[in-house]
Amino acid sequence: MKKINNYQFDLSEISNDDVFICTLGYEDRAVYLLDELIDKIRNDRIFVLCFEDLKETPSISCYLNRLEQMDIRTETVSYEHGYSVADKVSDYLKFTSPINGKVYVDYSSMPRTWYSMLPEKISESGVSDIVFLYDVGEYPVDYKAYPSAGIESYSIIGRSSLRDKKRLHIIGIGYDAVRTKALISILDPDMYSVCSAHYSKDSEMEKRVREVNQHVIEQAVSFVGMCTDDFSYMVARLCELANEYLPLGDVVFVPDGPKPLIMAMSLVPQIIKKEGVVCLHVARNSTCYKFMNVKPTDNIISFEIKNDDVEDMRG
Repeated sequence: MKKINNYQFDLSEISNDDVFICTLGYEDRAVYLLDELIDKIRNDRIFVLCFEDLKETPSISCYLNRLEQMDIRTETVSYEHGYSVADKVSDYLKFTSPINGKVYVDYSSMPRTWYSMLPEKISESGVSDIVFLYDVGEYPVDYKAYPSAGIESYSIIGRSSLRDKKRLHIIGIGYDAVRTKALISILDPDMYSVCSAHYSKDSEMEKRVREVNQHVIEQAVSFVGMCTDDFSYMVARLCELANEYLPLGDVVFVPDGPKPLIMAMSLVPQIIKKEGVVCLHVARNSTCYKFMNVKPTDNIISFEIKNDDVEDMRG
C-alpha cells in the first residue's frame, strides 16, 4: 500500500471498465450500490461474495439466480472461512486483468475478517487505484437492542512480539458495551486506550457511544474520538498512537465500532510493519448474534489507495 486518501464517491464518474466487488448479505444496504452500478460496469467486472449459510434464503437465492443469468461472477463463502476471501478476490482480479480503471470495493456488509486484508491483498495484485466504499446505513434506533457479547475466535494481523515489556491495548468502541467489557475482562490488559468514531453529521452517535461506554472510558489511559468520514486522518492518528506507545511495549489494536474505524485499526500494522504492533480481531459467536437489517442511505464514506509504483511501471 502506498497513499491512503479520502475520496468523494460519484456515480457519474464510474467507467464501464472499472471493477466492483461487494457482498450479498441479509442487510438491505448490501445490494444498494450493486443495484446502482450493475448497468454502469461490464458484467465480467463485477464480483459478488455471498454468505454460505444465507444462499438458500429465498430473497438471496433469487438475487443470486439473477446475477448468474447475467454472467456476473459469484462466490459463496462461509463466515468462518473469511481468511480465504482475500485470496478469492486476488484470483478474480488476475482473471479480469488488465485493469486500467479503478477497483471499487463495497465493504458495508462484509465481516471484518473478510475486508481487513483486502487493501493489502488487492495492492499486491498490481492494481494502481482502489476505492473502498461504506454506506453509513440506517441502524435501529434502540442501541440497547444491539447484538452482544459472544466471542468465537481470534485472528491476528501484524508481527507479534515476545519482548519483555508491557502491552498496551487500543480498543475500538461502539454501541456494544457489553461485548467491550467482556473483551477487556478476557484480555486483562496492563493498560488500555480507547478510540471511537462517528459520522460527522451524527453527533448524537458519539454521545450515545460515550454514554454506554462511560465506565470503559473512565478506566482508560486515554480516549481519542474521530470522524469516520475523515478516513485518512483516522489512519494517521492511529499510526501516531502506535508509534507513541510502542516504546512502552507491544501495541495491540482491538477493533470494534463502525466498520470504517475497524478498517482503519486493521490497516495500522500493515502500514507500520513493526514488531510488536498487531491487530487482534475477535469474531462474534454466532449463537449470540442477532441479524440486524441495516437500510441503505445516500451517505457513502470512501477512501482511496493509490499505488504509484504500479503506475510508474505501466508508464
